[in-house]
This record gives sequence, structure tokens and C-alpha cells, in this order.
Amino acid sequence: MKTLNWMKMVAVAGLMLLSSAAWSLTINGGATQVGDVDTLLASTNINNSSLALEEAWVESVLGFNVNLSYKNDGEFNWSAVDNTSGIYAQELATDPEYFLLKLGTGGIEGLLAYHLYSNVYELNYAVINLAQIAPEGVTIDIGRVSHLVEYNGSKQVPEPASLTLLGLGLIGLGLLRRKTR
Repeated sequence: MKTLNWMKMVAVAGLMLLSSAAWSLTINGGATQVGDVDTLLASTNINNSSLALEEAWVESVLGFNVNLSYKNDGEFNWSAVDNTSGIYAQELATDPEYFLLKLGTGGIEGLLAYHLYSNVYELNYAVINLAQIAPEGVTIDIGRVSHLVEYNGSKQVPEPASLTLLGLGLIGLGLLRRKTR
């Protein structure tokens, strides 16, 4: 009986370690959740840029074909994320898997123009940290974003962690019931 109680405590502790607090960055004084900073996949400069060259670069980074779902040519409404510095959120038009930012680089040596992100948290928001894309020791302004292109591809969306945790719990209960029989 003591072994069973010990096993239960280890199982509960393991599940607690796997779980994490559900939280999200917010804008508008906490009124809107925007997820977390999206994952920066790659940055570059492209000579003689065009949508076709941008898409070719995105596909070379990802390793599969993508489809342009929307291009925003400057009609931005970037919002500073609450209680942070240099992190901004922009509502997206199509809930894309990936988005590409193009920055104006004039006057800043070492600033790359193109930045590809995997949109992994709240698909309807692009959330960026300007410190990730600025050269060391340089602060850039969100006004440098000249366009944002939304892409979808053949990448599968990962299963949410909460469903994984629920599944592990059900497996644990099943094994516990089987063990007690």
C-alpha cells in the first residue's frame, strides 16, 4: 500500500512539472490577449526585392512551398504590449502560420530588412520583439516596418500542450486502475 501511495505522489509531481501556467501577453491595458513573442526563424537582405523573391527566400528557409495569404503595405496598427519595452503586437488578417516583416534599414548599419517568423501562439496576432532584430547596441522604432506578408504552408500545427497533459492524465488513471485490479 505504501508503494502505491508513493507511486501516486511521483505521478502527480511529474504531471505538475509537465504543466505550466497559462498566460499570455496583453495589449490595451490587459483587455486583449496576444499570446507570446512569435519565433524568429531567419533574417536577411534581398537585393531588388519583389513578392516573388521574398516568397522564394521564405520557401528556402522553411524547405517547403508556401502560399501568400495577405500583404499589408503599411496600414498598421501596432500596439505596444503591456508592461514591456520594444515588444509590439499587430492584428493579422488571415491567421497565418508564418509572417514576413520588411523593415526600412536607412541610416542603421547592420540592420537586416527581412525577418521571417513562425506564428505559433495567437494566430490572429503578430507579436515581435524589436530587440531580436536590431543590431547590438541599437534601438529601432516600430515605424520602420514597411510591409508585412502573411503565409500559409504545409507545416502541421502542433497539438496544444493542454491536450497532451489531459492525455497523460487519462493514461495515468487507466494504468492506476489496472494496477489496483
